Amino acid sequence: MISKRGLMAIALLGVAGLIAVGLLAIRNDGRAPAVRRGPQESPAPPPEGEMSISYPEEPLSLNPYSFSGDTNATRDLLRPVLPTLLEIGPDLEYRPSLATKVPAGKDITTNPHTITYRLNRRAVWSDGTPITAADVRFTWETIRNGQWAIADRLPYEHVTDVQVVNPTTVKLVMDGPFSAWRDLFSAGDFILPKHLLEGKDFSTEMLDQVGFSGGPFLIEGWTRGLEVIYRANPEWWGRGPGFERVHVFFVPDHDIALELLERKRLDGVFTTTQVNIEAQMKSIEGVEVKSRFGSSWWEIAFNTESGPASRRGVRLAIARGVDRAGITEALVRSGGRPLEHLAPGRELAPAFAPFTKDLTHVEPNLREAGFVIGRDGMFTSDAGQITVATPSQNAMGGNIERALQQGLRNAGLQIEIANPEPDILYGLWRREGNYDIAIWERRGTPSMSLASSYRSDRLPPIGINYTRARLAELDAALEAADRTLKGDDALDAVMARLGEVIPAIPVFESKAFIASRGIDGPDPNATIEGPFWNLGAWRKAA
Repeated sequence: MISKRGLMAIALLGVAGLIAVGLLAIRNDGRAPAVRRGPQESPAPPPEGEMSISYPEEPLSLNPYSFSGDTNATRDLLRPVLPTLLEIGPDLEYRPSLATKVPAGKDITTNPHTITYRLNRRAVWSDGTPITAADVRFTWETIRNGQWAIADRLPYEHVTDVQVVNPTTVKLVMDGPFSAWRDLFSAGDFILPKHLLEGKDFSTEMLDQVGFSGGPFLIEGWTRGLEVIYRANPEWWGRGPGFERVHVFFVPDHDIALELLERKRLDGVFTTTQVNIEAQMKSIEGVEVKSRFGSSWWEIAFNTESGPASRRGVRLAIARGVDRAGITEALVRSGGRPLEHLAPGRELAPAFAPFTKDLTHVEPNLREAGFVIGRDGMFTSDAGQITVATPSQNAMGGNIERALQQGLRNAGLQIEIANPEPDILYGLWRREGNYDIAIWERRGTPSMSLASSYRSDRLPPIGINYTRARLAELDAALEAADRTLKGDDALDAVMARLGEVIPAIPVFESKAFIASRGIDGPDPNATIEGPFWNLGAWRKAA
C-alpha cells in the first residue's frame, strides 16, 4: 500500500513533469513582439522572458457573463485580457482603467441621474481597432438581450440607456441613484468588442477561448487540466507587460504548489487563506510573501428552496452547531479574522454575532423543523439526508466541512459529504441547487450590491440568488440599500433581514496570498479583481 506521503510525491512528480513539458513546448515558440506605445508616453522596456505561477482552480468557461463563468476563476483569468472602465486596487479604492478618471463632479448628474465616462484615446483591441463608447453600449445590449443566458442582469436593469456621446465619451443613463454604479462595466464585468462579437452566438463564442484582447496579454492557449498561457499583446496601449509569456498552471493542492515553488519549477504561487499558509510560504528560501485583506470571505450557504435546509429550524441548528470562533482561532489565525456580516470591507452592524456555538439550541431547532430523535440519539426527518458540498482539494473548505460535520454529530445530526470539482460546484451545482449546504469562498467590491445574491425574483435560471432566499421584507431592504448613495444604515437593515432569513452564515474574512521568487510587481488583491489585476506590471526583478 502506498502511503499518503508516497501518493503526494507521485502527484508532485506528475504535476512537475506536466509543467516542465508545458514550459519546454511553449518556450520553443519564440519571443513575443515588442509592445507599441502612445506618442505622449515614454518608451517602456519591452516584454522579456517568461514566468510561471500556480492557480488553485480551473474554470468551466471563459464567458464571464454565463452561469458557468460566474466564478472567481473565470474572472481572474480574464482580468489581464479584457478591459473594464474602472479597477479596484488592493486598498479597496476605485481607479481609472479604460476610463481616464473615476467620474465625479460634473460627470454625475441628477434628474436624470447620469454618469459620464471619458475613455482613453489610445485604447485599442488586439487587432488594432479602437475601443470606443460603442463597445460599452454593445456590452450593455448583450447583457440585456434575452436571447442569452446571462447570469446577472440585475445591476444593468438600473441602466435605461447607454449613450454614445462620441467615440471616447459614453454616458450611462440611470433609473435613479444606484449605490453600486462604480461596478458597472467593471469589477469582473468586462467590456466586449462590438466589431468581433456582433451577430455571433455569444453563448458559445467565449466558452473556452478568447481570441481577442483589450488588455496587456492575449490568451495564447488553454490546455484543460494543465494551464492557461498568456502572450504579450503587441497592441497593448498601456505600460508593460513585463513578460513575453506567463504560464498559469492549475495546481489545486497548495502543498504541491509550494513544493514546486521550492524546487524552482514555479516562479510564484497564488492562494487564499489556508491553514498555516503564510508560515509555509515564508519557510521557502528566497521567496517574497505578500498578503492582504480586502472583501473576501468564506461562508456556509443554504439551499432555502428545497430539501432539509429549506426549513429555517435546520438553518438555525447549523448556525448554532458550527464553531466559527474556533475555526478562526485554531485554523485560520493570522490568515483570517472574524466576520459577522456578509459584506467584508464595510463597517456594518454584526448581524450574525448571535450565532455562536451553542449545542443546547440545536435540538429544539431541529424539532421545530420536524426532526425526530431515534433510539441511537440521532435526528432524522422526512426531508431526507442533509448534504454539504465544498470544492474538492480545497483544504480550507474541507476543514470547515469537517468542523461542521463533527459539531453537528455531537448534537445528534449526521450530514453527508459531497466534494465536486470547483468548476462543477461553482459552474453547475449552484445554478441547479444540487446541495443542501455549500461551503465556499466569495469575493466582493467596496460598493457591492447584495440584491443580485438575495432578491427573490433572481433565483436561477434568471439570476444568481443561489441560496434561493425569498422574503418581501428582505427585497425591500435590498432595494433601499441599492438606492442609498451614502452611509451604511440601509445595508445594516439588509444584514438584519439576512440574519432572520439565514440564507448564509459568514465563517471568516479571508486573505489573498502571493509567494514569488525573482518577480517585481505582484500585489495580492482580495477583491473580485483577483491576483492578476496588475499582471501587466509584473517583471523580472533587477
